[in-house]
Amino acid sequence: MADLNPFLDPHWEPLKTVFAGVIERTQPRGMFQVQTYASKYNCSPETSPYIQGRWGEGECEVELASNLMLIPSLSSVEENELEFLGWTKPEVSPREYLENRTGNPNFVRLFGPEFNAVQIAELIISALVIVYGVEDHDYWGFQDRDEADYVDSLGLLVRLKSSAGNPNRVIFGLPERPTDEVPRDRNRNLL
Repeated sequence: MADLNPFLDPHWEPLKTVFAGVIERTQPRGMFQVQTYASKYNCSPETSPYIQGRWGEGECEVELASNLMLIPSLSSVEENELEFLGWTKPEVSPREYLENRTGNPNFVRLFGPEFNAVQIAELIISALVIVYGVEDHDYWGFQDRDEADYVDSLGLLVRLKSSAGNPNRVIFGLPERPTDEVPRDRNRNLL
């Protein structure tokens, strides 16, 4: 539970419960995706961390964004922290990936059957908070309207109103967050 995790305050519990629900719900479908809109990364989906996971043969493989798209990039110390937390470093560098080299450019972690969805969710959120600097006032975008409707039905997060950058209302915040829209990327006005 988040209240037993020294790195996560209990107010992360709603997000952990939602992530666990999304992970469980998508197990038969095979894949889930979550995009952060983090203030450290100018609340931009083009530069903020994302999470993607896929199921296969009782295992869940989860990827966290690498320096291929993060601005600011993770430092070598932060990359080592991810490795310490159990994430495997990317197989190829951003440069190698852009040169069409084969290999995964993201951080990866395999969760076997000994992990349940709640544990997976907590380990994902822990990495995002500890290493990526995601904060409780940041926002979370789910992969499509169907997934967002499911998240909304749980009643644990606040769903943002429709806007040009959020036409399907897939973006959410922790309770007590403004619901108008995500703050615009100050540099590129993406949202």
